[in-house]
Amino acid sequence: MKWILQHRAASIITLGIALSIAVVVAFAPSTWPTMMARSFLPQWIAAFCLVAMWLLWKKRWREGVLTSCGALLLWPQLPDAVHQVIGDGPQLRAAHFNVLQSNEAYEGVIRTMLLAAADVISVQEVDPEWAAALIEGLSASYPHHVIAAHTNCYGIALFSRVPLIDAHVVHLGASPAIDAHVAIGSRRVHLIAAHTSSPGSPGHFSARNHQFELLRDHVRASTEPVIVIGDLNATPWDKDLQRLLAATGLRTHADVYDPTFPSELHMALIPIDHVLAPAGISVAQHSVHLPGSDHRGLVAEIGFAR
Repeated sequence: MKWILQHRAASIITLGIALSIAVVVAFAPSTWPTMMARSFLPQWIAAFCLVAMWLLWKKRWREGVLTSCGALLLWPQLPDAVHQVIGDGPQLRAAHFNVLQSNEAYEGVIRTMLLAAADVISVQEVDPEWAAALIEGLSASYPHHVIAAHTNCYGIALFSRVPLIDAHVVHLGASPAIDAHVAIGSRRVHLIAAHTSSPGSPGHFSARNHQFELLRDHVRASTEPVIVIGDLNATPWDKDLQRLLAATGLRTHADVYDPTFPSELHMALIPIDHVLAPAGISVAQHSVHLPGSDHRGLVAEIGFAR
């Protein structure tokens, strides 16, 4: 860094590269490389801010101001947090847990699930071993359940204290999802528990976006309010997730200050687990540590108008 500051040409080139990165991350169309870069938008903003402060401390005013411009380009890309107060209408307490298929901390995970005291629990990465553990540990408190166990990290389950109506497994591309209705007070609510593909390669990125299209059609076809809960493998500022939200009228309540993945030492980097709900339905959610998993869990209070 010192060498760069001492050489005018190197300084100009470095600043040009940095600002080009900011422009690409902020405004480039959604492709696999730009999606991967945008996923860590808060970290990019923090990096630009730290470098700008260091440059200004070194009294490199021009470089510091230009680096600050990179942060200012990126900051508006973060969506506004949706903070809602739960009213006095009917409520549903929902929880979501990606348990990590290879995780063998069955007892600790199930204890965390029970402590959440949710009405419905969505569980992801359910293989046959996890299915058996969940049935044994949850059935007494959650007698209603649907399970699609798989060994490819996309097995899924939905457990409920209240009866599940018309509950069944649907397929979003190659991944199963669970479609069910529950009665909340005098109304029925449509629940979809989903786990879309992890976009770790261009092919999986395309598969995830196709699943968003299938999920969009599924939500649009419903005649009742839809709640989507699950690991959608997308941040709230992901352009393709934003297209899904715009097409369905759903909103995410994921918080940049309460990320869920990857979970290390009770901390995480980005929020990719979501509770999606339409306008008029309030959601207050928070994450919880999940023993042995690479995700934090979510617990959400979902409120409905009277």
